[in-house]
Amino acid sequence: MKFAVVLEDVVQVPASSDSPPRARINFLFHAGDGSHRLFVNDMTGKIYVIRDGHVLPQPFLDMAIARKRSFTSTDLFEQGLNTFAFHPDFARGSRPGSGKLYTFSTETPQSGIADFPTPDAAGGVDHHDVVAEWSIDPANPNRIDPSSRREILRIAHPLHDHVGGQLGFNPKAKPGQSEYGLLYIGVGDGGNTIFRSGKVDAWRTAQNLLSPLGKILRINPLQDGRWKYGVPPGKAGKYFFGDIASGRVFFTNVDQLANGKAAPFFELPLIYSGKQQSLREIMHADRADLRFGQDELGEIYLLTKQDGVIRKLARSVETESTILPVDRPVGSLNK
Repeated sequence: MKFAVVLEDVVQVPASSDSPPRARINFLFHAGDGSHRLFVNDMTGKIYVIRDGHVLPQPFLDMAIARKRSFTSTDLFEQGLNTFAFHPDFARGSRPGSGKLYTFSTETPQSGIADFPTPDAAGGVDHHDVVAEWSIDPANPNRIDPSSRREILRIAHPLHDHVGGQLGFNPKAKPGQSEYGLLYIGVGDGGNTIFRSGKVDAWRTAQNLLSPLGKILRINPLQDGRWKYGVPPGKAGKYFFGDIASGRVFFTNVDQLANGKAAPFFELPLIYSGKQQSLREIMHADRADLRFGQDELGEIYLLTKQDGVIRKLARSVETESTILPVDRPVGSLNK
C-alpha cells in the first residue's frame, strides 16, 4: 500500500475555554435524515448543529440547562457529555425510534439510583455514567425537547477517569436485519488501572462479566414493556481507531480480525497543506485529544480538542512510501 489521506479544515466550534482545550469536542455525527446537517458535542454539555458549513448559534441540546446540577463535567478531559447517537429510525415518522437521540453523560451520585453498583469494596463512587433517550422538539428540528428525557442506564463509577467511549448504531445494518436499531455503548473500566494500594487494576472490571465497566455493551434502547431497554442475542463488530493523546490514526483489515488473535494494523499517513504531517504537528501541540466523526455519506472527520477544529479525511493520494504494519506500542508519543 502506497497512499496518504489529505486533511482539510471544516469549521471551528465555539470556544468553551480561554485556554486549551478551547472546545472539548468529542464526537461528530449526522442524523441520517437527508438534511446534511452535522452534529458535534462539547463535553461541557452542548451539542451544536453544523449546517452549510456554519455552527448554528443555538445548541441542539444543552445538558447543563436540561439536567442542571445533576450534570457534572468537573474533570478536565473525561467527564461531561461524552457522546451521542441518533436512532436509525430518527427520520422515519411511523417508527418507535422516530426523532430519538441518545446521550452518554456523567452525573452526580445524588442525581439517581445506579442500576449497577461500584466495584469498590469501600463503596467509593465519584459519579454516575448515564445513558438517556431524548426526543426532537416537534416545533423545531434544530432543538431537542429537554422535557422528553427518559433514562435508560445508570452505572456507579468509582473514580473520576476512564469514563465512557462512543455510542453508536451499526451504520451498515438495514431494516429487518437483526443488527438494526441496536445501540453499542463503550464504557470505561472505572479508572483503577494504575499502581494503587500495591496493585495494578485491582478491581479487574473488564474481566468481570457481571460488571458493565470496561465493556462494549449492546442493547435495544427502545422501551420494552416494563423494561427500560432490551438485550438482544449474539454480537457483531468492526474497528477503525486512533490514539487519543498522540493523534495517530490506524486501520485494520476486517477479514483478519479473529477472537483471541492479534491482527496486523497500519498507521494512516495524513497530508495537510501539501505535506505529510502528524496531527500534533498540524496543531502545533504536544497532545491531540483525537476523536472521530462521520456524516451521512460515510465521510470521516477528525476532531481535536486542543484547538477545537473539525477536519475531514478529504481524499486519498498515492505516495512513494509503503505503509507497513505497526510494530511498536500504539501509545508511543515519540513518533
